[in-house]
Amino acid sequence: MRFFGEHTATLDAKSRVAVPAKLRDRVDERERDQFMLVVLPEGCLALYPMSEFERIDREIEARVNVSLAEVEQRDFERNLYSKAHHVQCDRQGRVLVPEKARQRAALGKDVTFVGARNRIELWDSARWEAQDQERTGSYAKGAKSVLGPRGA
Repeated sequence: MRFFGEHTATLDAKSRVAVPAKLRDRVDERERDQFMLVVLPEGCLALYPMSEFERIDREIEARVNVSLAEVEQRDFERNLYSKAHHVQCDRQGRVLVPEKARQRAALGKDVTFVGARNRIELWDSARWEAQDQERTGSYAKGAKSVLGPRGA
């Protein structure tokens, strides 16, 4: 499953927001209404389908030192797992964004859903637009970093 595009939405007074059907429909119907909501360091939220979050969890488990001897590893796990929330879509396709997560991402009323390969990001719309302008210059550099030279 891959997520694409930008979709605007409105966070209601009860901190609920409808996940765009074009994004939800990319998820296997057996898990379409359940996500793991994670706070990302960039100041946005990410919705991961449960199977994808479980895959990430297994990858972390395989990479992290068994004894967790490193402070950075413990801090990473604390940050990731303590700020993760299991969320379910209601019949209207809305998820409830927990208050602390909403504050950490500085979400206002107007939000933007962003398809980002294996996750759906949720941004405050004004912050998304401002950062989108900043990212424009680094797109080529990012592409080189991710894709590298051919044949490498």
